[in-house]
Amino acid sequence: MKETAFRRLVSGAIFCLALLGPAFADLTDDQKKTLASIAKVDDYPVYTMTYYGDYGFDEYLKRGIVTTRRPSAARPSASVRDGCSCFGALAAGGDKLYGRNLDLLKLYPVLIMWTDPPKGFASVSLNIAVEIELYLDNPTEEHIQWVLEYPYWCFDGMNEYGVAVSGLSVEGERVYDPDKITLGRYDMRRLILDYARTVDEAVRLVSAYNNQDSDTVHYLVSDAHGASAVIEYHDGAVNAHRAAEPWQAVTNFLLRGRPADSVLGLCRRYEKVYRALQAAGGRCDQSQGMEILKSVFRNREPAGDGAFVYTVWSAIYNMTTGDLGLCPGSRFDNLETAKLGMVRDLSVRSARAAKTTLRRAENAKFTARIVNASPRPSLKTTLKFYLAKGRKVGAGSVALGQTIVPALAANRGLTVAGKKRVPATAAPGAYRLIAVVDPLSRNNDPAPSNNTYVWTKTITVK
Repeated sequence: MKETAFRRLVSGAIFCLALLGPAFADLTDDQKKTLASIAKVDDYPVYTMTYYGDYGFDEYLKRGIVTTRRPSAARPSASVRDGCSCFGALAAGGDKLYGRNLDLLKLYPVLIMWTDPPKGFASVSLNIAVEIELYLDNPTEEHIQWVLEYPYWCFDGMNEYGVAVSGLSVEGERVYDPDKITLGRYDMRRLILDYARTVDEAVRLVSAYNNQDSDTVHYLVSDAHGASAVIEYHDGAVNAHRAAEPWQAVTNFLLRGRPADSVLGLCRRYEKVYRALQAAGGRCDQSQGMEILKSVFRNREPAGDGAFVYTVWSAIYNMTTGDLGLCPGSRFDNLETAKLGMVRDLSVRSARAAKTTLRRAENAKFTARIVNASPRPSLKTTLKFYLAKGRKVGAGSVALGQTIVPALAANRGLTVAGKKRVPATAAPGAYRLIAVVDPLSRNNDPAPSNNTYVWTKTITVK
């Protein structure tokens, strides 16, 4: 497959002219940066955009569906009832992959979008770029508003914790609870991307709200830990049908809790994807995952009444590494790639000195236990030791040097030991030993507070 770099920017003249218009008068700096980030990276076309700052989703969740927010008329008004295929490849010992074909009644331009809201998680998602092109052709106030609402309309995506989600059309059931706030089918995807660290959290979040479109959609959610579930609405409730094997597939019929291998005859695409994952034991790389999607893609496939179905994109999300591979419009010889920085939870579980009385200029032995508690390998980083007057490194602290911490496998730990010289200039007195791992935050750690450990014993320097 050919890889094309994300480097060709949309003509700067378009954006500069737009800035001169009155439509930009009330925009925030973050909104202007968002619009300025739009880039055309493939002639299919594929666009990219980085959404800067907040888009108000946490406030939106307090009130739910609003009629003032709507996409353009150019966006598809209905999904294909018999369209889209999705899977999670979740075998232990390998990268966890999530594959998705988006099937619609025509081909559309594609948008890859990065978001990082101040009160939520960073994510990368895919969308139809019709509003982007309307804005670029004519940057009116309405077109600008459509672009700035893109976080609310994603079709599929993955967040920095390695949770991936997409929605697929079904003929389901209406489920409604008058005591819950009501969201829409796309809102549920954003809810999961912004706030779920695991499949379990995703299920709890979705269950807390009504879905205005509960009778027409179900969701596949998978995570970097190897968990997966199809979330469906039936029998008056939200149901999570969890994977019983190290893979899970879904197309356009309700599972209703039936064993995955008992429904193979209900959909040709479902059976093809399931059989391929079964043969691979739930393990595949990006190329193999794309071949699975290729086996069920649609290229002007008759859909009745003179309509045809097309695969708008085929995407493989690597929930372990944060990599995204995208083939737009069934062009499997044209692979676009993107990257999302993924969190890795490094922590210092213990630290100690070989003795509690040290002399200046002495080479003393120190040890610390480092653990990578995330479902992906950590990056190579450093561990620093300090002697501090209190429980924090600050004025009067003595730096003892640093030690290299190699990349750690998922959910693995390492005891680091070595000798560090107590500086001859250290002031005599009582200190606490403090160990700090990854001080430069190379691992995008979501819980930096546990990167520091303070030994309970007092060290005396003479």
